[in-house]
Amino acid sequence: MIKKEVCVDAYFDENGICTPKIIYFDLKPYVIDKVLQSKKIASSVYFTDIRYTVKIGSNIRFLYRYKDIWYVVMQN
Repeated sequence: MIKKEVCVDAYFDENGICTPKIIYFDLKPYVIDKVLQSKKIASSVYFTDIRYTVKIGSNIRFLYRYKDIWYVVMQN
């Protein structure tokens, strides 16, 4: 498994809730049609990431955020 950092356009509402809108993967934009779920996951003992389950076209993908860093997990 390889973590690949990506750029993301996201919307933050007045309560601080973050909703990703566009993922830039290798400089190509992918519009997120819908965020299906967001949940905190433990990436190690001390760190907590947020995993977003997103729909892009007919595909379901996982997008991760740790603080201000966004990434996707690639298979080797």
